[in-house]
Amino acid sequence: MNIKQFFGRRFSSIRAQLRLGMGIIFFVLILVTFLNILVLLNIRSTLGVDINDANQLQVLSNQMQSEFLLARQNEANILTTWRSVGFSEAASNNLEENATHLLGARNALDQIDRIFAANDTFQGSAQLVEQTAEIRPLITDYETTFQSTIEAIELRSQAEGLERSLQVEFDSLDDMVRPLNNPELESILRQIRTRERTYFITGQQEHVDSIRLLITSFQNVAEETQTVEEAATINTQVDSYFTVANDLFDLDQQIRRSNFVFEEITSELQQAATELQGLSEVVVEDVRTNLQIISRDILRIIAAISVITILVGSAAAFYLIRQINHPLQTLGNAVREMSQGNLNQRVTIERPVEIAGLADGFNGMATQLQTLVDTLEEQVANRTVAIETSALVGRQISTILDEAELVKAVVEQVQNAFNYYHVHIYLLDSEANTLLMAGGTGEAGQTMLSHGHRIPVGKGLVGRAAQTNMDVLVPDVSQDEQWLANPLLPETKAETAVPIAIGDNVLGVLDVQHNVVNGLDQGDVDLLHSLSSQIAVALRNARDYATTQARVEQEARLNDINHQIDTAQSVEEVMQIAVRELGQVLGAEKTAIRLLENGRHTTITQS
Repeated sequence: MNIKQFFGRRFSSIRAQLRLGMGIIFFVLILVTFLNILVLLNIRSTLGVDINDANQLQVLSNQMQSEFLLARQNEANILTTWRSVGFSEAASNNLEENATHLLGARNALDQIDRIFAANDTFQGSAQLVEQTAEIRPLITDYETTFQSTIEAIELRSQAEGLERSLQVEFDSLDDMVRPLNNPELESILRQIRTRERTYFITGQQEHVDSIRLLITSFQNVAEETQTVEEAATINTQVDSYFTVANDLFDLDQQIRRSNFVFEEITSELQQAATELQGLSEVVVEDVRTNLQIISRDILRIIAAISVITILVGSAAAFYLIRQINHPLQTLGNAVREMSQGNLNQRVTIERPVEIAGLADGFNGMATQLQTLVDTLEEQVANRTVAIETSALVGRQISTILDEAELVKAVVEQVQNAFNYYHVHIYLLDSEANTLLMAGGTGEAGQTMLSHGHRIPVGKGLVGRAAQTNMDVLVPDVSQDEQWLANPLLPETKAETAVPIAIGDNVLGVLDVQHNVVNGLDQGDVDLLHSLSSQIAVALRNARDYATTQARVEQEARLNDINHQIDTAQSVEEVMQIAVRELGQVLGAEKTAIRLLENGRHTTITQS
């Protein structure tokens, strides 16, 4: 056995051939992966650093700077709003968030130091360590200055702080001046209060200077306009107010100095953070540069391996295509022959086994298609006969003008024409909302007619068709929960109910039953629907004809009575004619007319 025969038997199926090809490719891929792993290990040992750590340095540098800026934002929220909203409102959340962000900045510095400890081969690592060591005391100085400033603001603005003391001293001075009825002192006092409130809002030094000048002016006016004792008492209270005011102004000056310190520390911190970020970017760029250098060497190795992989894969693919393409071409040619009408086309393929199975399926399909084409004309002929029979039944019933005769003719002709198991016609009694059976085939139909068989509208298939004015088809009655079994028709297996209607006006239902499961299909329903439309028209014509006949007979009888009355010779004869004819028309056993004439009653009777 040569190699070709061995492979022909061993790999006779597409699955086996695909396994062979995929096995070869998989082996090559494993080899390529192994070589790549070796190259990557070489990269790691050459660089001596993890690129993730380098990127983490840059992220942590940005994080440290962002945390400090967020802490400064909380500081600014307190310093710019405590005068307008109060210290408690301004300090809520902002103090805690400021401390949290400073802690986040320190944590970022700690992580940077840990990365340095783990990777001491970073280019510029000594400078990075020096930079982090420079930033730490700056953060501590900022935190200390911020804490002292917060304490000063809290001392100034709390309920028992300097601002409250200043308010108490001013109120005491106002209570002392008001009884003196001195408009000049009161005017100066109001100016002091206005300047004081403006200062509390703006914090500008010019209002402090104005308050001090107004206090001096207030003391001079008091000495000029009041007694010595009153002036001394007033000046003592003024001195007390002035002392508290100076303490408050000095505290505000301290807060402003702290703000200057904030700016200096912040400037140094931001400069140091910027330098730290720049150094981290240098580290990242250095790592990336080394990676690019080694990556070029890797690409050359991978390119060589890829060429080998492509060549091996191409050879395996060429082999697979050659083994699969020829039988597929054979099968494709057979399909084209069949599409051109050659239904005798067959193919013989032994391998691959999957395509051989497809060829067997094709041969079976071709046989079935040929059989179908041979029987199609017979089916078309049968359907044509059914349509012609339906048309014939329609023409025959269109000539019947008696309703009872019409119903009887329809059920018999439909059953005979289509060989159904049973046929019913129900007519709608709209007042009772029921369907009364008007005709049915066989003994079962006669029995149901004699018992006045009725079905309520909406119940069963017949009631559903009448209620919805839609065709109802149940190919297997055992699968329909709404189907109503009839003990007189035990062999019913399939049933359809077709409404007899003109537009939305339902006149009744044509019910057809068959003793074969799936013996009724949509084709039967379509034929019966067409026939039911003709039945509806014939039924309406019969009813119209009956109505017209009754009207004609009534008019003829009336004309005859009028003629007899016109030829009568006396009133008594007229009365006798009227009594006799009315009794016959009404079907009465006894008819009488009583006349009152000259006070006497006269009776004319007809039995």
